[in-house]
Amino acid sequence: MATEWTRNIGALAGVLVIAGAVPCFAGSITITNPGFELPGQTTTCCAPPTGWTQIMVGSGGFVATYNPYEFGSGGLFYTTATPATDPANGGAGIAGIGGSNVAFVDDMGVGSGFSQTLGATLAANTVYSLSVNELFPNATSSTFAFAGSEIEILAGSTVIASASDINPPSSSYWKVQSVSANSQNFAALVGQTLSIEILTTNNGLSSGSTIVETNWDNVALTTSAAAPEPSALMLLGSGLGLLGFALRRKKA
Repeated sequence: MATEWTRNIGALAGVLVIAGAVPCFAGSITITNPGFELPGQTTTCCAPPTGWTQIMVGSGGFVATYNPYEFGSGGLFYTTATPATDPANGGAGIAGIGGSNVAFVDDMGVGSGFSQTLGATLAANTVYSLSVNELFPNATSSTFAFAGSEIEILAGSTVIASASDINPPSSSYWKVQSVSANSQNFAALVGQTLSIEILTTNNGLSSGSTIVETNWDNVALTTSAAAPEPSALMLLGSGLGLLGFALRRKKA
């Protein structure tokens, strides 16, 4: 009798979880090289970041990584990013940049950037939140124009969430750009492989002495439980009713 009781309760719990009545736990999805670092690098600029696929629209520019602390002896793009503040040299770093490198697009067409296919699939009843540090050079050594920033979450080939900035951060040289997707709105895509894209939105072609670019760093994708759908709540209520009935019978 005890074995049958345990089996029935376990089956009921399984049905509730599958239906989404029991939410999943918050967590994160692994992103390869989220800080665009280049371990063992011997150059300060323009190498493709490991783990990422370059999306290049047009030619003649860059879709790569660089070290703003060291490139051109430092300070050319961010005033306080110098060899002395480079974390690789024991420095404290600067806000918005997690390690020594950042990703950048320079002098390329709209839609240039980076993508990464993730080792996860779209799960039911889950909210996915993508964030990235969006940076725009604040140094006065050159004239800079913002190439824009668009971040996307995809399930298979379908974009399930996107956010776009056509203007640079207003109060500082960096900001956190974020977007979320609720898989309840894409039930037909559950099970599809997830991927992310980080792209430019503005004309990135330099004109005269103006450098048109956008920098990014610290990419993260987290998950949390979506609010149960009405059908799941109904199933939960039915399940609890059955559980109560079973308990009453057992006592009798």
